[in-house]
Amino acid sequence: VVGYLNSEMNGNLLITTSDALAPLIRINDGALELHLWLNEGVDEESELTKLKELLSDRELDVQSWSEISWIAPVLPLYDIMIIIIDALFFFIASTLVFNTMMMSTLERKKELATMIAIGFSRRYIMILLVIEGLIISFIASTISAIGSIILIDIFGVVGIDLTGFGIEAVEGWGFPNILYTHLAAWIYPAVIIAEMAISAIATILATM
Repeated sequence: VVGYLNSEMNGNLLITTSDALAPLIRINDGALELHLWLNEGVDEESELTKLKELLSDRELDVQSWSEISWIAPVLPLYDIMIIIIDALFFFIASTLVFNTMMMSTLERKKELATMIAIGFSRRYIMILLVIEGLIISFIASTISAIGSIILIDIFGVVGIDLTGFGIEAVEGWGFPNILYTHLAAWIYPAVIIAEMAISAIATILATM
């Protein structure tokens, strides 16, 4: 009747109404559990304290999700893994940019020597090459950023089906079977600026 993104939930749930279920488990008008979701930015600890004070005379157990979830202690490791993966991909991309600009400059040694011979200073030549590298890296980074925005927006709606990548091997970890992509808006200009800086550094080192 209902299919969930996380296949572990499929087949383990009974979809019914509280009125139909209450007589079966003898809770009448009550409930076994009450889950509260807080808006982003709300202090969880202070709200938890208020709830405990409010319900102290009703003999109810009030716990945060981190206290009852076995996966909560593992979440910081996910953040570290994501940072490492991001740093690795950025390092690879930066290395390609660095090598490309370095080789582009070194392959024009004869042209640079001719410019020096007719009176251009090394500093002036370096400035010209750095400006050229900045323009090229800006255009390339902007095109790649636009392509990334398009793809991330598409997969953010359609999703990436992970069942073909062996996601079943980590059942029980709470991973979704379909991944919806999202990237913060500030990352795009930050990457463009970083790639332009790397391009400038590579050009300067090649002309020294």
